[in-house]
Amino acid sequence: MQLVLKGFPVVNQEKLTDICEVNRSLAHGHVAAVLGTIKQLNLPQLIEQKKTRQRDLVIAMIVSRIINPGSKLSTVRGIRTETTNSSLGKILGLEKADKNEYYQTLQGERISFEKITQPTVLQQSCLEDV
Repeated sequence: MQLVLKGFPVVNQEKLTDICEVNRSLAHGHVAAVLGTIKQLNLPQLIEQKKTRQRDLVIAMIVSRIINPGSKLSTVRGIRTETTNSSLGKILGLEKADKNEYYQTLQGERISFEKITQPTVLQQSCLEDV
């Protein structure tokens, strides 16, 4: 097995499939790209200065909508461990968040969506990185 991981050719593939089993493989590249861009734009700090679970929930919802647009419920299902289709929930530590937690975050007053969506705030954030 160590030789296979180092790139040596597999002599007997049948034996390899007997000893190896892929239980689950999650997509990650697009998640990393979108999260990286969001961080470059300082969007997390525009949502809330301190790192909080609510801020991570909002970031997860934004990333999920970019990667796989859908309803609020499909967004939540796409992040939870049991039904996920990417590494997003694991990266942000939200694998166990349920739909009620997401909905409460959307309705909560802690996150000021008006502040985030002001064109001048987004433009300033983008220009700072140029």
